[in-house]
This record gives sequence, C-alpha cells and structure tokens, in this order.
Amino acid sequence: MNALIHIATGFGVATAVTDTKKVKTKKDIVKVSLVGMFVSTVSHALLDYAPHCYPINSKIDFIVGLSVLILLTFFCAKEFRPIMICCLIGSVLPDIVDLLPSILNNQLGLKLPIYDNIFPWHWKEYSGSIYNSHCLISNINIGLVLLSVIGVLIMRKTDLKVLYKIKCSRQKNENDK
Repeated sequence: MNALIHIATGFGVATAVTDTKKVKTKKDIVKVSLVGMFVSTVSHALLDYAPHCYPINSKIDFIVGLSVLILLTFFCAKEFRPIMICCLIGSVLPDIVDLLPSILNNQLGLKLPIYDNIFPWHWKEYSGSIYNSHCLISNINIGLVLLSVIGVLIMRKTDLKVLYKIKCSRQKNENDK
C-alpha cells in the first residue's frame, strides 16, 4: 500500500483515539499515544495483507507522504502533537524498518545494508501486493479505506477541530459575548 494511504489511516486513528475532553494529563497523552501507535501499526498490517496495487508513483508517494506527515504534525495543537506523531509514525513504521533502506538505495544510489523483512505482512506469502494490472479489488479497498477515514473525521469533527485549533461557529459566538 502506498505511504499516503497509510498516513491517511494514521491520521484517522489519531483522530479516533483522541478524546480531547478526556485527554488532559501527560499520563493520558502517553497512554493514548501508545494505543494510537499500536492501532496504527495493526492497521498497516491489515492494509498490507489485503490485496493492493500501488497507484501512486513511489517518488511522488515518498515526497508527498513525508510532506503531509510533517504538515499534519506541525499544525496539530502542541498538547496533542505526541499523539499525532505516534499515530503517523506507527502507520508507516513497518515500511521504514523493512523497506526504507532498499528504497533509499534505489532512489539515491546508496549502498545501505538490506536485511530480511521483520514484519510478516512484507513477506511474499503474507503480502497482498499485486504487481499485475488487475487492480480493481485494490482500488475498491483503497476507496473503502479513504471513505472510512473520512467517516471517522466527520464523526469526530469536534475533536478534529480541537486537534487543529479550528474555532467552531458556536465557540466564536460564545467568545464574542
């Protein structure tokens, strides 16, 4: 699965696990960050296990994905930033560990050592990677994942607004009084 899809999922997980009314202490932040990282990593496994193609060019995926990850983290409210970082990193961590050295070797001509993949969903027998042109199922899966993330963002819009310090119209009216 492309990194952008994993990052979108990590963003959805961060929004889903962060109840901004209940997360108040540093201990709460640490708990939610660890849960979010775990859930994001598990979602990565499920996405990679499902049949999938790679509709986005790998160079574009890497550059845009890294940019999106940085922007989502940078614009997140400071108090919730650890949660966002953990969820986003968890969503791409398996690819960083297993695939980044070979990607860097291919793209930059480096000679980093390559080891066997650690995560089973990157092993040939458990990966859902499709390398032929039969991508209908993959496109459906990607569409369902993105619709699910959008659904989470809509259902958790109040928390999303707090995560990104977006004023609600009700908050603006109360602040104007």
